[in-house]
Amino acid sequence: MGGFLGRIGRALARLGEPGPPRLEVLWPYAPGSPGRVGVVSGSFDPMTLAHAALADALGSAAGLVLFVYSPGTLPKERGPGGDPGPPLLDPRDRVASLLAYCRSRPGRGVALCSHGLYADQAEAARTAFPGSEIVFGMGSDKVIQLWDPAWYGSGEANRDSALDRLLSTARLAYAVRRGEEDRLAEALDEAGRWADRMERLAFPPELAGLSSRRVREEIASGRDVTELVPAEVMPFLERGSR
Repeated sequence: MGGFLGRIGRALARLGEPGPPRLEVLWPYAPGSPGRVGVVSGSFDPMTLAHAALADALGSAAGLVLFVYSPGTLPKERGPGGDPGPPLLDPRDRVASLLAYCRSRPGRGVALCSHGLYADQAEAARTAFPGSEIVFGMGSDKVIQLWDPAWYGSGEANRDSALDRLLSTARLAYAVRRGEEDRLAEALDEAGRWADRMERLAFPPELAGLSSRRVREEIASGRDVTELVPAEVMPFLERGSR
């Protein structure tokens, strides 16, 4: 395991090198040129069954679905009145847990991205898969964040520029999370010229409220989370929570 984690650590270190946005595919070793590449991007602290279900929903029409980790990913919970709490897993264990999940599942893969913004990740994915359609899968909470000018520093001008970059390169496919229907509708009302670049995914209702933050809170309270995360992820949680 030490050598395996060392290889992941070296790959993570390469992300800090200067240059344009870039994607490094760790698995599969020879990803090929699928017609459609799904991207599930996140901090994966930890990966949950909701992440897995999102990849499954994308995978029905994608030749390859990548779980993409970036050290610069903007936490969904951070913002006005939000606090993601302390991390549970270090970056190497997060990536290792994703690899453990994907290695026995054809059509699933793991990649690292040098940049955290979706617009940058879309450009990196297009460079890595120049002949493929790129589709980002996300929960409705992320869609709401994407359309919130408060996350862009200088407001709507920066938001619109970032959305233009993202949606000229990739499509968005979203799953509706429980309790977010009204806020999502407000975000979608502003979609305007981007509306035809977005689609709703079928998603198991029992997973609609599941998040990494909930898993961390359950672990902190001493509760069992085996029904919330893939079996391959549990050994990493048992180590990380000690």
